[in-house]
Amino acid sequence: MSTLLSQRKSSAATFLFLFLVFYSNPLDVVAQNGRFDVSGVVTDSAGVGLQGATVVALTRADSVLTKFATSSSDGSFTLRRVPEGDYILQITFVGFQTWRKDITVSEQDFDAGTATLDISVAELDELVVSAEHIPIVIKKDTLEYNAAAFATRPNAVVEDLLRRLPGVEVDADGNIKAQGEDVQQVLVDGKEFFGNDPKMATKNLPANAIDKVQVYDKKSDMAEFTGV
Repeated sequence: MSTLLSQRKSSAATFLFLFLVFYSNPLDVVAQNGRFDVSGVVTDSAGVGLQGATVVALTRADSVLTKFATSSSDGSFTLRRVPEGDYILQITFVGFQTWRKDITVSEQDFDAGTATLDISVAELDELVVSAEHIPIVIKKDTLEYNAAAFATRPNAVVEDLLRRLPGVEVDADGNIKAQGEDVQQVLVDGKEFFGNDPKMATKNLPANAIDKVQVYDKKSDMAEFTGV
């Protein structure tokens, strides 16, 4: 995930934003029999590997994000332990057109081959990784997740949702890290939620009430977990 955000200075802290919207039908996790790796290489039209391309596997039926990775220095990527099923493999990179391919993962690892990205005609000041499908938006040093795309079980709480987000970690005690930094405070609608303990919100708010989660860098001595 560090490749998605600009390098932070030592004084910068990470802020998590939650946007609360109630949904009538929370997403269910579908059990899968087997899990296999999906690998490939991302290049430009000249065959040069592209480092830092965003690679995701989306369920073909409902475009739910299943796995997420970024390409390495030579353009290669691997999505680990992808459940058997039908997917949209989608690759995005700033300044290039989005690349998509329907794939089926079944009984063995899948080689997606070479994904050649064409230069985009329009220059964008933000990368939308999935205006339609991919639940990630990158705006300068802000990373935004579309919570609805990360499947959680029925009756899950926010803590369960956070564990699904790439770059966000929740330990056994409920302590939260975003991009490797501790989260110290929770704000909901711009106000403190149950005081200064983030776990009071993450263990009590339902996951299906969350619309978006934003991670952004801000120069501060405190990392905050907040929402509007």
